Amino acid sequence: ARYGGGMSSSGRSRGRKRKNPAANDATIRVALSAPRITASICSRIARDLVKFILYMRQQIPCPYDELKAEMEEKHQSSTDPSDSSNRRKKKILSSKARRMKSLIEETDSLLESLDVSLFQNFRISEVLFLLG
Repeated sequence: ARYGGGMSSSGRSRGRKRKNPAANDATIRVALSAPRITASICSRIARDLVKFILYMRQQIPCPYDELKAEMEEKHQSSTDPSDSSNRRKKKILSSKARRMKSLIEETDSLLESLDVSLFQNFRISEVLFLLG
């Protein structure tokens, strides 16, 4: 079977170089067991790291909090009862906007799961983010 890049049947490269998966690996160590770091601080660090990684890995076009505020602003303006073109705006809601709304809902769900109670109820010494 043929696929883009990679090796030919003779084992030689066909032009494109394969990326080294380890070249994009990064390790960020944050000591969560220091005596002054509370469960709420651990929770906040984990949530902010998720937001940061989404932006830095170019999974979202701008920082998460800005993206969420922009989407909420658009949602409020589209549901304004004084606006006579409200029905038309709902029909025009693009697939991009629906995907962004879905992304925000899923990310909010993930961030809620990193709640303070998670860090209070369990002794968590390490948090691992796997990106694919």
